[in-house]
Amino acid sequence: MRITTVYLLSIALLGITVSASIAQQNQNVPKTDTEVEKLKNRVSELEGKLQIVENVEKMELAAKLAEAQAKLANAEFGKLKLELKDSNQQWLITWVIVFLAFLSAGGLALWSRLTKKMDDLITTEVQKRVNRFQEAIEEVDTLKFDLKGAVGQVSILQGQLRILNKEHAASVLETHMYYPPEEYPEQIKQLPEQALLDAFNDETRHLQFRCKAAEVLANAKSAGLISPVLKCLDSYIDSNFDWDKNYHIQHLLCDLAYYIGYVHTTEIYETFKRFLEQLLSDKPEVKRFIITAITILLVNTNSELNKKDSVSVIRNAIPILDIQSDDEDALRDLVEYFNKFQEYEAIKEMLTNGLTERMPEVEEQCLELLPEQYSDFVKDWKNKKKDTNTEGEESDESKPTK
Repeated sequence: MRITTVYLLSIALLGITVSASIAQQNQNVPKTDTEVEKLKNRVSELEGKLQIVENVEKMELAAKLAEAQAKLANAEFGKLKLELKDSNQQWLITWVIVFLAFLSAGGLALWSRLTKKMDDLITTEVQKRVNRFQEAIEEVDTLKFDLKGAVGQVSILQGQLRILNKEHAASVLETHMYYPPEEYPEQIKQLPEQALLDAFNDETRHLQFRCKAAEVLANAKSAGLISPVLKCLDSYIDSNFDWDKNYHIQHLLCDLAYYIGYVHTTEIYETFKRFLEQLLSDKPEVKRFIITAITILLVNTNSELNKKDSVSVIRNAIPILDIQSDDEDALRDLVEYFNKFQEYEAIKEMLTNGLTERMPEVEEQCLELLPEQYSDFVKDWKNKKKDTNTEGEESDESKPTK
């Protein structure tokens, strides 16, 4: 509006200026037509600008009107939403009341029918599942039966394969029966451990053949050999085996015992101790070879376990022992065993039972280990030995020379 007022004032002033100019022209100098034309153009130009201003104001007013109408519409729409919300709440409350009234009148009966229907449906569905489960169990039982049959067939085939491997191992062992370990051919070295164990456990075969299988297994340090060898030894020691007439078998049993002598465990120690006690209990003099082997192995096993409870049984074996001069190390181990537990009486018995004969170094070792209280025995022993040597020299001198 202020812009319009400014333009109206400008037009009024322009009109006054024009009137004054005309009056002045009439009074003073007459104006040309060109100046009049310019003034008309100027008026037309101002009128056009005024029209533009009016149009702009109209557009602004129209925009404001539209904005006001939009706000009014939004206000009416919000009012309508509130009215609809109230109406919906009222409708919902009304229907809830109607529904509760319906339940109070006949809803319990309907609920009972619905509950029974649901129970029937659940029962039917459960029965279907039970039937399917029963069918699944029957299928599993069938599969288990088939699997059991398949496992049985596999076991039979495995058993047949083991027999074939055992027979092959037996054939190879029989062919190379007298080959020592350092000369084993590749055929023996390639034999499976299980096949050799099966060959050893075959009680229908001669003990000498079984010993060959044990030799090959022992050379390979087979841990599976220990239990079968102990079982084999026990079968002879616990039986009524005629030791007096079967010295060859006794030597083979000694070999078996030595094959597991490298194992120093409590189980082996206790087993060897029990074997020695049983062998010494009845007619030990005819079992001297196996008693000697078990005694030496028991001493070796005890070297790591350091058990003293076998001293008495080993001492009882001294009169039976048959240790040859080529096994001097075994006799030294026995001397050290008794010395460790200060069993000096046992060392004396080793001397008096002739174990140190043809082993002068071991004999000297025994005499040196005896303490002071055995000084008289040591002195008598040396004098006796000296006299024996003198008599032997005189006997040699009395023999005619050729």
